Amino acid sequence: MTVRALVPEDVPRARRMLEHEQRRALFRAITAIALSARHKADPLALVRRTWNGDRNAELLIKAARGPIMTGDITGVESVRSLVLLAPRSAAVRLFEAGVQIDLTGIARVRVPNVASAPSAHWVAEGQPAPFPNAALGSAFVGPARKILILSAVTAELEQSGAQNASAVIGQLLSAAATRLIDATAFGTAPDNGIQPAGLLAGVTPTAPTSIAGQMTPALAAAADLGNMAQAMANANIDPEGSIIVAAVKQAVTLRMFANPGFQIFGSTGLAAGTVVLAQPAAIASALDGVPEVETGEGSAVVHMADPASPIVDGGAMAAPTTSLFQQDMLGIKCRAKCAWTVTAPGGIQVANNVAW
Repeated sequence: MTVRALVPEDVPRARRMLEHEQRRALFRAITAIALSARHKADPLALVRRTWNGDRNAELLIKAARGPIMTGDITGVESVRSLVLLAPRSAAVRLFEAGVQIDLTGIARVRVPNVASAPSAHWVAEGQPAPFPNAALGSAFVGPARKILILSAVTAELEQSGAQNASAVIGQLLSAAATRLIDATAFGTAPDNGIQPAGLLAGVTPTAPTSIAGQMTPALAAAADLGNMAQAMANANIDPEGSIIVAAVKQAVTLRMFANPGFQIFGSTGLAAGTVVLAQPAAIASALDGVPEVETGEGSAVVHMADPASPIVDGGAMAAPTTSLFQQDMLGIKCRAKCAWTVTAPGGIQVANNVAW
């Protein structure tokens, strides 16, 4: 192919070609919009599917928007480091060690437990064996409750750095959902139809040990954990293999002098001074794992409010609203579905306001 410099005689021809491309893009954009109304399809998707690569037609479909300034995107690199600070959910780690239930296609699962354990007896040779009564109870896992967070990012910001902005924002939303799972799972609130009941709902806390005289923080910690283990044993639950979940300060303190054989999880979802002893075999959960993050383009109109208000107000979508399509934005959705329960009463114990 021969390349030559543009001469004055070529200018009219170049102008005609440019005008032709602009008219063609306009006709294609109009056609896509008309067909989208008829077939209820995304006009941008029609352009890309039918005339792939016609950027001018794509731009004509979108509404005008203000450019993003350099100062608006300089913070992207600093946001990347924030993701590393998000702690792993202690609740999720506890659920992974416990009984995992699959709720695919079903609303809830009944998990049996022993309400009244039978007693055993020594029997002499030739004597009849006792037939004690045992009572079974049950706990339900499910229905799953949903965490849902929405966000959006402009296409210009998405393409402005080495790491996609949507991935950074998606990780931040996932970390926020994880923190909420921890706070709810180790809470005391009952199931209100929106969120699951906290694992500590209805649990009577054990009294914390005071530090006085020869009682050191290490001895107080051992006494508090021993009291919780005893309360678990009194409920006919074997405390062996239990997991310790504690507020951050108490978790770090325990790791300084506890036996390495103990599993100790720190949780930002627990109030300061709170320590939980949980038997994983007594806890069942149905969890999707890490919160799922989805990104995508589309013609959706989103209601941008926090906290969310009723989306439909008087027959129209409540303000403020934004068209992702017209603003050339990517939608980001973070979703997690969770359900959990204590299958055996006494399988989780708690001490509040410990002194160490």
